[in-house]
Amino acid sequence: MKRNIVIATVAAATLIGGTVSAFAVPGNDAAAQTPTGATSTNVRDADDRDMDDRDADDRDTDDAREARAATTDAAQAVAKALKAQPGTVASAELDDDTAKSVVWDVDVLGDDGTWHELKLDAGNGRVLGNHTEQEDDNGEAVKNAKTDAREAVAAAQKAAPGKVTSVEFDDGAWEVELQNKHGQGQDVRVDQNTAKATVTADHDDDSDDDQDSDDD
Repeated sequence: MKRNIVIATVAAATLIGGTVSAFAVPGNDAAAQTPTGATSTNVRDADDRDMDDRDADDRDTDDAREARAATTDAAQAVAKALKAQPGTVASAELDDDTAKSVVWDVDVLGDDGTWHELKLDAGNGRVLGNHTEQEDDNGEAVKNAKTDAREAVAAAQKAAPGKVTSVEFDDGAWEVELQNKHGQGQDVRVDQNTAKATVTADHDDDSDDDQDSDDD
């Protein structure tokens, strides 16, 4: 309706030979809703940060729930997977199998050079499945690493006590995600040669840092 009024006003002014000056009409456009002193880019950036924070919170919530449900820990899952499929573990991750079941997904590079994905019950550690996977370029690197998955888990837990929800060999190092006793997520990077563990992210600290940046 307001748009029609503006068009009619411009048309009338043109017919009588008047000069039409630019003016703003209140509406629902983004500019009208942008707070004084803020640009639309700043608003989008703030929205993106809020979305990232929500994604991190959602991930922490899921990881915390899965960690509580799992009575078989990461080191036990790795050991049971290797007993069923000898080789080198490249990753182990807690995951929802169904709404009521949590499993460990473990990727193993078999001694024969074949990749296997094993699914283990996170409650009793029983192997539920063993499927052959496609070749992975990460094979030689993880085989030659001086630190294995269980050592990476132990080093990560020493640096950031908690329950491991995933461990993965990536880009020449072990990336380990944990949930502490307060249900907060932490990320730890473990050197493949020295087993030195470095806490790379505390999810609560990330949120605080983002808030400080917003305040600046």
